[in-house]
Amino acid sequence: MKAYGIFDGGGVKGAALAGCLAAAQDQGVEFIGYGGTSAGSIVATLAAAGYDGREILHLMKSDLAPLKFLDDDGARLRRALLCHQRASALMKSKKWKVLKLAEASSLYGEMEVLLSAKGLYPGNRFKEIMLAILKRKLGLPANQNDVTFDDFTRCERPPLKIVASDLSKRRVAKFSADDTEYGRSVIQAVRASAGYPFLFEPVAMSDGSSLADGGLASNLPTFLFSREHESTQYPILAFDLVANPEQHDSPLFQLASDVLGTALEAADEIIHSLGIGVIPIFIQVPPAISTLSFDLTDREVDELFSAGLNATSNFLGDWPQLKRARQAGEEIQRQLWTIYGDRKLFEPPLFAVANMIETRTMAKDVRSNVMLSTGRSSNSRIVTYSYGYRSGDSDADLELEELGGCTGRAIEAKKPMVSDLVDARSTFEELWRMTQAQQAKVASDRKSMMSIPIFGWSRDKSIRPDALPVIGVLSVDSSTPLQETGWFRQGAPSHEAHLEGHVLDIMKSWSDVVGKLLR
Repeated sequence: MKAYGIFDGGGVKGAALAGCLAAAQDQGVEFIGYGGTSAGSIVATLAAAGYDGREILHLMKSDLAPLKFLDDDGARLRRALLCHQRASALMKSKKWKVLKLAEASSLYGEMEVLLSAKGLYPGNRFKEIMLAILKRKLGLPANQNDVTFDDFTRCERPPLKIVASDLSKRRVAKFSADDTEYGRSVIQAVRASAGYPFLFEPVAMSDGSSLADGGLASNLPTFLFSREHESTQYPILAFDLVANPEQHDSPLFQLASDVLGTALEAADEIIHSLGIGVIPIFIQVPPAISTLSFDLTDREVDELFSAGLNATSNFLGDWPQLKRARQAGEEIQRQLWTIYGDRKLFEPPLFAVANMIETRTMAKDVRSNVMLSTGRSSNSRIVTYSYGYRSGDSDADLELEELGGCTGRAIEAKKPMVSDLVDARSTFEELWRMTQAQQAKVASDRKSMMSIPIFGWSRDKSIRPDALPVIGVLSVDSSTPLQETGWFRQGAPSHEAHLEGHVLDIMKSWSDVVGKLLR
């Protein structure tokens, strides 16, 4: 099903949002728009560029590890935290009055130096990292020094909307392809939105505006796609990180933290209650990880990811709207069984083709299926008959657009096609015309696929079979890497089947058999 995704702010806890994204994609949610604040703006931007949830998790352990954001690997932040600890200890000491004035003066001077620029870091390294990551995914020129919302549009990416806070005008600052008051730079938008107060300097804009962390204005901006929801009625999934209030040694710091947290959460709760079509999904994050824990270990990143993955999986697994969407796919299958025949009728040929491919080639764990037209106006196709699918295989009701996937290429070319499913996980959109949600439904252990069109029938024997209409597609897939299956001659393009003679004979023979059953 289609939805808009809104991602919450959360400091270094963004890996939990990557888990939310991965879970939604696993459940077959296709996001047609992304929005976010602070850490959520980073995840939303990466997702809109084409990274899936697990790819973002990998980035958060490498290029986007929290310490990589800081221009000096965190040295200045550690100094500031040490100063805070010293100040707290000084204030709590019963003997503070007799401590040397020089110590207090030294501490004050050090804090003044640290905060003289309104923030510890300018955020230049953060921008450099985001620029490199986005250019790599979007395929932009190496010498390009910015990524804009126009670039996303040209690359046919889903709409992206980012929220920052305009400190000068005391209001929300919105960035998108349509909201250009603050410019068109995605890099600048994410840098401003993720500019945690006092840690990063506010972003100075050319019009004199000063932009800071989007969480100050709206930590979960569910309003970003309200207009689109009115016209499409697609739900707005709002991923909201819930953390226990952080404890501070200083009563003053504790009060400031509690006041700010209450203001942010209460304001967003009001927006949620008023928003139409907003589906909030709450994720309880590990309490031991604080907002400024920039030295996260890989294990802690995994814990955050798992928290988002599990909470979202549990919610969506019980969500009635998604259940109805799944039931719709099952209903289409039942209708096609009524038209073309019971599943038992197709079990023998599908078993036979899978068995012959497995015994006569190097492919193992072979499954087989037949995809037929759903009858929708989009000419989409759905897996209708299958063999070898396990109870947990989410692609047992996979639906693709007319020319999507390996099966779509077989229809378009009217000849057998093969696909490297490992490579397709990163090229599914530009090469295979599939959405993220469709790719996510493909069983994770599948590494190779072969499809052949099933042609209609005519009494006129002078008509070549490939001149007849395609009525379906017969496919097999395997857990064996494509290059090791022995299906095609070495050197052939991976997406175009130059099949070995015996493999071609097997596929043609059984496509003819299935074709006769479908008539």
